[in-house]
Order: sequence, then structure tokens, then C-alpha cells
Amino acid sequence: MDLVELGLVFFEKQEGQLCAQHALNAILQGPYFSAVDLSQIARDLDQSELDAFADGATTPDSSNQREKFESQNYDDSGFFSIQVLEKALSVWNLSLSHITSPANAAAQQDPASQSAFILNLNEHWLALRRFGQSRDRWYNLDSTANGPKYVSEFYLQALLSQLAQEGYSIFVVTGDLPPSDADSYANSCPIPPLPKTTPTKNEQDKTKNVVAFSGTGYSLSSGNGVEVPKTNASDDSLDQDELAAAIALSLESSESAGLISPDNSKRAFRGEESEAEMIRRKRLEALDRLK
Repeated sequence: MDLVELGLVFFEKQEGQLCAQHALNAILQGPYFSAVDLSQIARDLDQSELDAFADGATTPDSSNQREKFESQNYDDSGFFSIQVLEKALSVWNLSLSHITSPANAAAQQDPASQSAFILNLNEHWLALRRFGQSRDRWYNLDSTANGPKYVSEFYLQALLSQLAQEGYSIFVVTGDLPPSDADSYANSCPIPPLPKTTPTKNEQDKTKNVVAFSGTGYSLSSGNGVEVPKTNASDDSLDQDELAAAIALSLESSESAGLISPDNSKRAFRGEESEAEMIRRKRLEALDRLK
């Protein structure tokens, strides 16, 4: 039985707009943070920002500025900013940084070597986490899904590429994650099998949406009340088994490659065809020959 079937993977179903809370607890694998906890962190950040804004002044202007101050760290809907997540994770000696940061070159080239990712789009947060020491034991812990979904090492690259193209900002969680029951049993439980059947025409079409990760993504919105789009990692359009089968078959006729190399990153920003994009083209050509 898989970790999910054994009930070992902690997962919180979406409640209101508390996806930031759910993503943090998914990374930590326990109900460590509540909305009240995160709200307090947000208020502390607001106070620090106010103090810095007023520069310690006690003049009437300072009071007026405080009255007009509008928090960018949280709102009544349950949204919490990246700064709140960073502060919450720092309690556990964990850090959060964008995948395009120079310090995250390894995460760009080999995402399976990391421990966890947190992603954001239009104020929706979701988590991807690895369990145990296995590179092939990743799970999508998006709180809007019905439950945890297994992600293979191979599919992780495609999934991050797909989400980046949809506009998600990808952040790398670094540091030692607190141990969990799922981590303890990860190496002893069988890995869910991937399909061995030949991909259908529909499955081949899905792979055409997979492009090399360019390290781009929308910045966090500062507005309130933005509706979370229905498109997310749990949609049928991101069915990992079908996508993995199609890409695996095409790889038999193409060269192997990582997600992105430093040279590829520079070429991507210049609009040139990167090595990863060239390989994607070869994959699609291989798929065309299968029709």
C-alpha cells in the first residue's frame, strides 16, 4: 500500500481562503499553524513595517500614516503574503526563496534533489513535498484537490514546467524538514506504478503543453479578493500518469536532459532555443512519428 492509502500523509482540505495555512502544514506534516497564528505573524510584520515607515517618529503625521495604513500581509478572506510564510517557516529554521534565485541553481536543474516547493498564483498557495530520502517519492499536496497525489521524479519536472507556464511563482523550501510518519515509512512502502500502455492520441496532445521551465512566473498580487482560477495542479489536464507515459515513450527516441541548465536559463531569457527546448522539440517529433 502507498503512503496515502496507509493514511500517513498529512493533508488539509481547502477551508475558505486558508490555502497558505494548508500549504505550510503540508510542508511541516502536521497542524502546526492556524489562521490565528498566521494572523498574529502578519500583524507583527505590519507593526515592523509601520515602525520602519514612521522611522520612530511620534509626530501627529505618524498617527495619520498609521490610520491610513493598509496591510499587504493578510486580509479578511484568509490570504497571507509570502512574507508571512517566510516568517512562519523561519520558526522551523526553514527558508523560502524564488526558484530563479542564483542560490537555487540546483533546484532549477534538478528539482527532485530538493525537499519541498511552495507555489503561488493569484493568492492561491500549494505545496509539493518529498518524503524520505527517495527522489521518486514526491506528492502534490494542493488543498483544492481531493487528497495527496503521487508525483514521480520524472513527472516532477513536467509538473513544475506546466505550472510555471500557467503563471505560478515557484519557491524552494530549504532546510531540514521536521520528520514525519510518512518520512519514516517512505522507503519501505512500494512506489505507485506508472502505466505501461502506449499513450493515446489525447495523451500525446497533452505533452505538447509541456515546455522547458523558464524560471518565470507572475509576482504576487497585492490586491484583495482576487478569485482563485479553477485551473490547478489537480485538474484532468495535468493527469500525471498519462503525461508521464507519453513523455517516457518519447524519450526512447530523444536525448536525456534535466529541467534547465545555467546556459539554458540565459538562452531562455534571450528568446533563443535552449537545450531543454530543443529536446522538447525532439520529443514532439518522436510523438508525431507514433501517430
